[in-house]
This record gives sequence, structure tokens and C-alpha cells, in this order.
Amino acid sequence: MDKVFGVPGGQTLPLHEGISKFQGAIEHVLMRDERSAGYAADAYARMTGKATESYAATVSDEDIRNTIDRNLMGTIYCGQAAAVHMKPKNYGRIVNTSSQAGMRAQHNGNYGSYGVAKAGVISWTQYLAQELGRYNITVNARSPAYVGTERLMQQSFNGIDDVRKQLKVPLGRLAEPDDIAKVREFFVTDLGDYVTGETISVCGGAINF
Repeated sequence: MDKVFGVPGGQTLPLHEGISKFQGAIEHVLMRDERSAGYAADAYARMTGKATESYAATVSDEDIRNTIDRNLMGTIYCGQAAAVHMKPKNYGRIVNTSSQAGMRAQHNGNYGSYGVAKAGVISWTQYLAQELGRYNITVNARSPAYVGTERLMQQSFNGIDDVRKQLKVPLGRLAEPDDIAKVREFFVTDLGDYVTGETISVCGGAINF
């Protein structure tokens, strides 16, 4: 899910994931939700991401295209649409979501298409930050590792007894969604006013992903 943030009361407006790869649709939803809320968006956070097993040497064309559309192109289109609304105000905060998979390869080469897409998010964040800095718009990203969401607890982590030993996380626990949200809060408030083009790892010190 993606969210648009406005100043009054810190309200959030959810955008549906299914339209994330259609540039015109994102622009339409931003305009619609701003009208219904009665204020313009000052900050935008791209949070959607989904990984499927794939290996670099054998990943199918369909898999890599779908993964890049969902994780990278959705980020690009949403950021472009948000920038249109922020530039006239000479202010804005854009927060993307990458992954530890985009910062380092998994030891067995799995999740290749996801890693490539998330590495692209990091690069795109840097380029967009360079372009939009003159408009007082910051663009940053978060890079989580293992997050204990309900879906992942059922699919991936139900057999994990010792996070520190089995997943090599020094802090000894999975991230909570709030751990990721706190980094977003840093980026979109005055705490992060002089930070742009950066990707912060939110991984509990994990050295492998």
C-alpha cells in the first residue's frame, strides 16, 4: 500500500496497490484524494513490496518484468505524480521502500529479480533527490530486512526459534512494522529536513538477507 500524508493532524490517504504501475491513474487518485481531504499532499510514502523466489541465471522473463513493474516502476510512477503536486509549493517529502535484498545479494542467489528491482529503487531515490532538491523536496528510502508482519509470520518465519542465530540478526528479534514506520516519521518531519538521497537500513544489524 502507498500513502499520502498531509500536514493537518498527520492524516494519511491510502492508495490501492493495484494501480501502482499506471502513471495516469496515480495522478488521478492523488488529485481525487486531495480534493476529498481538503488539503494538498506534503509527503508521500511508497510502501508496497513483494518478493518471490527467483534465481538470477534462470528467472523467467514474466517474473522479472512483473517484479520490476510492481516494485520499481510503481515507485517511479508514484514519485513522479507526487512531485507534480509538491513542486509548485516548493516543499515535499518522498519516502520510498527498498530492501536489504537491494543492497546485498543473498548468499544462495535467491530473490534475484526482487533484489534488482529494489536496487533500482535506491538508485532512483538518489537521482530524484538530485533533481528535486531545488524545490525543497527531499527523497529518501528505507531498507528493511525481516519484518514480522502477519503474512510473513505465517509464510516464512513460523519455524524460526532463534532470530539471532538462524537469521543472523544481532538485535535478536524481527522488525515490527512500527520500527519501519519510525524511519518514515524521521524522513517526513523536521528531524529529516537536511537529509535527502539516503537509504537507511532498518534491519537490526542483519548481515545476510
